[in-house]
Amino acid sequence: MNADRIAGKVRTRQNWIGGNDLNPLRREFVPPPPEHVGALLDDLVRFVNEETLPPLAQAAVAHAQFETIHPFEDGNGRTGRALVQVLLRRRHLAPEYVPPVSIVLAADKRSYIEGLIAFREGRDGEWLETFANAAARAADLASAYLVEVQELQDRWRDELAPLDIRRDAALEGQSGRLRERPPR
Repeated sequence: MNADRIAGKVRTRQNWIGGNDLNPLRREFVPPPPEHVGALLDDLVRFVNEETLPPLAQAAVAHAQFETIHPFEDGNGRTGRALVQVLLRRRHLAPEYVPPVSIVLAADKRSYIEGLIAFREGRDGEWLETFANAAARAADLASAYLVEVQELQDRWRDELAPLDIRRDAALEGQSGRLRERPPR
C-alpha cells in the first residue's frame, strides 16, 4: 500500500486491527464501517472543542473515541497520541511540557488494550482510571527527567566555567543568557 496515497485521508473501506490483511477472522477489533466515519469524526471534533469535562478526562475520552473510530488506514495510533498532547496543552493542564502519557500506555499494552475495550463496552470508569494512572506515571517520569537534565546542564556549566564561555553562546540556550547560579 502506498503511504502517500492514504496519508491523512479518511478511510473509504472497512479496516480492522489484528487478524490478517485479507479478512477480519481472528481480529482484535473492527471499527465502524467507513460510511459512519465522517459523522463520528464530526462528533469527536465537537467534543474536542467543548470544555465541559476536566482536561484529563476529556483527553482520555477523546483518545478512546478516536481509536474506536480508527478513521485512517494507517497512522491512527500516532494521531490518537498527538490528540492527547494537543488537548492537554490547549486546556492548560500541561502548559510547559506534555507528559509522555502514550509512552506509559505503550509500556503496558495489555492494560491499555483492556482499558480501550472497557471504554467500548461502556465501562468508562475503568478506562478513565487506566488513563489517569498513565498520566500520573508520565508526569512523575517527566519531572524526574527534567531534574536529571537540569543536573546535567549544571554539571556541564561547572566543567566549562574555566573556559570563560561568552554570555551569548549557543551553550546557554535560546535566551542567550547565562542562568544565574546560586552562590557556593
